[in-house]
Amino acid sequence: METRRKSRKSDPKRGDRPYIGYRKDGKQQRFSLGAEPLQAKLREDRIRQLYQESVAVRKSYGGEPSWTEQIANGLQHVSLPSPAVINEAIGDDLEIGQYDACWDPTTPQALIWSHAVASRHYPSVNWVLPVGPIGQNALAFGQELYNVEARRQARMLNATPPENPVHGTFYHSLDKYAKYLEETLAEKLSPGSAFNRLRYVSYFKIRHEDFPLLSLDFNKCDELISFWRNRPTLTKNVGSDDESPARYIHKTARQILAELDRFFDWLDFRGGVGWSKPRHFDSIDRTVTKDPVNRSIKHLISKHTFSVEELAKINVECDTLQRMLLYLGLNCAFGASEVGRIEFDELYLRQRNPLEHCWHNQNYKADPNESWIAFLRPKTGVAGCWWLFPETVEAIEAWLKVRPKTDVRRIVVSEAGTSSYRDQSKNAQSGFGNHWRLFMKRVINKYPRLKDGKVFQQLPFGTLRDQLPDWAVANGESESGSIALAHGCPFKDDLLTCYSNRPFPRMFDVQRRYREFLKPVFDAAQDQG
Repeated sequence: METRRKSRKSDPKRGDRPYIGYRKDGKQQRFSLGAEPLQAKLREDRIRQLYQESVAVRKSYGGEPSWTEQIANGLQHVSLPSPAVINEAIGDDLEIGQYDACWDPTTPQALIWSHAVASRHYPSVNWVLPVGPIGQNALAFGQELYNVEARRQARMLNATPPENPVHGTFYHSLDKYAKYLEETLAEKLSPGSAFNRLRYVSYFKIRHEDFPLLSLDFNKCDELISFWRNRPTLTKNVGSDDESPARYIHKTARQILAELDRFFDWLDFRGGVGWSKPRHFDSIDRTVTKDPVNRSIKHLISKHTFSVEELAKINVECDTLQRMLLYLGLNCAFGASEVGRIEFDELYLRQRNPLEHCWHNQNYKADPNESWIAFLRPKTGVAGCWWLFPETVEAIEAWLKVRPKTDVRRIVVSEAGTSSYRDQSKNAQSGFGNHWRLFMKRVINKYPRLKDGKVFQQLPFGTLRDQLPDWAVANGESESGSIALAHGCPFKDDLLTCYSNRPFPRMFDVQRRYREFLKPVFDAAQDQG
């Protein structure tokens, strides 16, 4: 019998665990298939197919029906039996040439014949040629047979035979690709981005078995791409008993998939192994799967922002640069992409508003001693102008006194004098996010709870951009909130911007009212001083 009568036994934590086949000691082999019914059924069918072939392999060696020892022990490769054993096991069912009893079993011709016949009849077994010169000679002989067959078929089709037959293995090509990246990425990408790309390449060797590139056809490419677009479980969770093990997040899976596509491009154009993308390669689905939406109505309608008490405690712990970033975020609804690209020419400290002439019909006259920031927001190309709180002006001037000496025209620079906002990087604002996350961790360690007992929120740097618009909307000033964000058009009529000026003076008034709302935040820093 192949299995027990009750082949499936469900475990509350580990799901189906059926007995399939027999081991060499006569006991049945048990397998954990997981809790998901469809995947468990697919795994069971695959294991049963593998067992049937394993039984055939055992019989070819003259053994009792059971799991082949190499497979039962989890080995990926099985050594080829001799041609005589294969011929005896398969009998008259040969489809690839005929066995010659005069063959020396160590000759390349005999080994290639054995490999072809065994692979045809037992496709689930990864047959390997002998290690050493014998196997290498057989592999070279097989490659030559392939070349001869390719030329023969080319003559039949009146076509040009391939000049560079496909050769090499998946792992070897990955190693060459990694070396290529190490040589070329240093000048183009930041160390962090280059490290991530090389790390993704290493994942391909960790999560996939090696195979000859000759088998990298359309179906194999689809298999590799599908593996990553379905967001596999993290390596540390493979084989875990957890009912819902952690999977790669959507963004990481998308980046790994992009690296796999870049590897295919390199293999096609620069790999030097004779491989070309198969027909319809670009039609392979690369859509990364998403988790099912399971969010409460609270998450759908609410925006998390810092409370005044939280902002006050954050302000107390700020250094000079952090305080300037905090105030610019609160004052002007700036995120990393805005504050990181402010240049000296866009700062108007204690001077007239550069756009005051645009609002003469709105009865607005600015104080010549006030301060402003005005620029075109890079993402939307929309003009923005913001009145600066006196506290913000003081924070900017304090930062400029200690700012590293550099020719860079941007206000925010690193200790090395380079722009903190890295335009050439795909994640240009990561430096701001990482800096803020570490800073917030220190703040929360010092103030784990607020006066009312609530937990201090650990929110990202971009939350500062939400503070002013959120307060403006709550106080009936949605239009001013949109202008503060420098969005494309705060009006329902897109053509209205062609015939009118935006009501910036009204937004300045909202900023002044918001400053009064934030008074406890500013007082906290003064009390500390």
